[in-house]
Amino acid sequence: MLAHVKSLIRRHFPNRALAEQLNDQGTDFAMAGNFQEARKAFKQALQANPMLPEAWANLGQSALTEGDPQSACECFKRAVALDPNQAEALDNWGNALVRLGRLTDAAEKHAQALTLKPNLSSAKAHLGNTLLVMGRVEEAQTLVQQAWGESSSDPVIASLALSAALYSTSLSSEQVFAGHSRWPGAEINPPARTISNPDPKRRLKIGYLSGDFRTHSCACFLLPLMRAHDRAQVEVYAYSNTVNQDEVTDRCRQVVDQWRDGAQLSDSVLAEQIESDGIDILVDCSGHTDGNRLEVFGLRPAPLQVTWLGYPSTTGLAAMDIRLSDAVADPPGMSEHLHSEQVLRLPKGYHTYAPIIEAPEPSDDISTGPIRFGAFHNLAKFSDSSVELWVDVLKKVPDSLLCLKARGLDDPDVHKYTQQRFTSKGIEKDRLELSRWQSQYGKHFEDLAAIDVMLDTTSYNGTTTTCEALWMGIPVVTLCGDRTASRVGASLLTQIGHPELIAKSADEYVSVAIELASAHQRRKLLRSTLRQDILASTLGDEALFARTVEDVYRKAWQKICEQKQNL
Repeated sequence: MLAHVKSLIRRHFPNRALAEQLNDQGTDFAMAGNFQEARKAFKQALQANPMLPEAWANLGQSALTEGDPQSACECFKRAVALDPNQAEALDNWGNALVRLGRLTDAAEKHAQALTLKPNLSSAKAHLGNTLLVMGRVEEAQTLVQQAWGESSSDPVIASLALSAALYSTSLSSEQVFAGHSRWPGAEINPPARTISNPDPKRRLKIGYLSGDFRTHSCACFLLPLMRAHDRAQVEVYAYSNTVNQDEVTDRCRQVVDQWRDGAQLSDSVLAEQIESDGIDILVDCSGHTDGNRLEVFGLRPAPLQVTWLGYPSTTGLAAMDIRLSDAVADPPGMSEHLHSEQVLRLPKGYHTYAPIIEAPEPSDDISTGPIRFGAFHNLAKFSDSSVELWVDVLKKVPDSLLCLKARGLDDPDVHKYTQQRFTSKGIEKDRLELSRWQSQYGKHFEDLAAIDVMLDTTSYNGTTTTCEALWMGIPVVTLCGDRTASRVGASLLTQIGHPELIAKSADEYVSVAIELASAHQRRKLLRSTLRQDILASTLGDEALFARTVEDVYRKAWQKICEQKQNL
């Protein structure tokens, strides 16, 4: 039967050889990062032979890379229909479904891929990542660690495993650090680049490398710093690993002195570009998150390399010199041994924030109805300890509601699973409002304005979600933990002068939430003053924050200049 089908294909599609050649060309383009040409070649291959499953699968991957998950799903569906043994296509189909919020369907596709190829480590890692988005953290942790063990030299799978480890409550800080130290290439530390002009006082070239120069939470912090830099002191370069560019990308491009698109460049070519530009200090803004280019830092294209912002932990790289933090997120003496980098602490907080869209003014019109607690975090942060605290708060504030907003909550199975985590502890369904995450455009700030008190997650705090709530005048209750990821909330609240919202124990967390719920006038006052508190601090005063960062850059630069001169 199969031979007969192949005979029919050859008879009706004599251009199969041409199609395969075009498909190979598209693959070469994709490997070189030229996704537009790759997509064009795959389409041409399918014009020559629409029965070529590999071309459909490759076209789907190109569409997914370019930010079109719906088209990607259609392509993967065609590929699998033509060849049900396309395990990689099933796996990538799952990745596309994740982008569309269809998490249960995505997990099924990853699982089908593993049924066909049990040793397909990428499918195991992707299934783990999907479970993480669904809030099933420990299951996810097990899978991604297994995938890393099976493919120990794959930096992408390794970074997925390390990112997942930050959400786990079963791993100690020491275990998390040990994992980061095993990242492929972490131990490589090429000799420092020669400083052609070791003048400690000259204008410095600062390069920011990120995959998030787009509508993304990190842009809320990157954009204000880059535009506020003193151009008499620094020249600002942006190295973008952003594939799906948008209007926020354009705004980022406009506030820097030099812009470089690096998504289509190999690690070595991008490193050569950075060295050619004469960058003095290169700043990683991604850590091990999606879109990182840590392998570029491993080539040491700049004399001084810094990590900041996008990842609340060490990179583990010997070639990364400094991690920027503050004394609240990383108290002196507490976390030095958990970093491969030197921890440099900014004196007044290590974030500056500005919404990437215009937000309405906070309203001091406080509802007199039931108290509405909120938790607008990704589900991976919904640790058991967080849920237990929220349940305790709800039980002690009669008739109060908990409004949960997260990516994936429109998936029926994820919705049910999340709901059961509360109902199994005695919270009635009608006291829960579960809604899907929406873009910052649209109703997002309106949804925030309807909340009375925001409840932070415990083991991995919110950052952007905390800033957004505070910006809208909503108090945020946080529990100060034992590692950076669980101390970011305390850092932000200290930065704006509200340490009374920081709990040092689970009992205190519940007490602070209860007190806020009963303090109508206090919440009304906070509605009208929290935004001003932000603007009066380095969190909202981007110029003041930029001067602080520049001072740290300058002192670090002076130090390596002295070392160079003493050689």
